[in-house]
Amino acid sequence: MTTYEEKEKLREIVSAVAPFLGDWQISDDKDNYRGIYLSSPDERELQFAFPWNKSDRIEIRGIFPNGLNRYRPYSGNEHEKTEITVSAEKPPKRIAQDIKKRLLPPYERIFAIAKERKQKDDQYKARRRQAMEMVKEAIGGDVHFSEHGEDELYGYRHPFKAKYWSSDKIEFTITLPLEKAIELLKKI
Repeated sequence: MTTYEEKEKLREIVSAVAPFLGDWQISDDKDNYRGIYLSSPDERELQFAFPWNKSDRIEIRGIFPNGLNRYRPYSGNEHEKTEITVSAEKPPKRIAQDIKKRLLPPYERIFAIAKERKQKDDQYKARRRQAMEMVKEAIGGDVHFSEHGEDELYGYRHPFKAKYWSSDKIEFTITLPLEKAIELLKKI
C-alpha cells in the first residue's frame, strides 16, 4: 500500500465486501500501512492489502490475533494456506463468496487449532506457576523466579535452584555444607 488513493480504493472495496460476510466490521484501530482489517465478534480477523507487485489483485489473509500466531501449525498435515488473492475488479459479493469458499474454511480450522494449543499452553503455565509458588512458599526467604521465565526459581540466602518439568516434577539443585548435605540425604 503506497498511496493514499490506493488505500481509499481498498477501504471502499472492503466496506462493500463486509456486509456479505455477516458480522464482520472494519477495524479502524488496526488501520495502518499494511492494509485494511475486518474483525468478527469472535476474534477472527482478515487483512486486505494490495500486493506490492500487483495492484490489480487483493491479497486477503487470515490473521491470528492475541498471540495465536505462535500456536498455529506451520508444517505437517495440519498446515493449510490461510490467504488468498482475488481480482480487485470482482464485485464485492463475489469477493465475499471467494472468502467464504476458499479462505474461511481452512482459516477457521487453523484458528481452532491455534486456540486449542494456546489454551493447553495457558493451562500448563498456570500449573507451573502454581507449583513454583508452592515451592517458593515452602522454601521461604530470598527466592526469585529466573529472568528467563517462571519455570526456574533461585534462592540466594540458601543457594538452590528449582526447575519445573512437565507432569508436575521439580528438579532441585541445592548447595550445602557437607554435614548438612549428609543430614538432608538421610532424611530423604
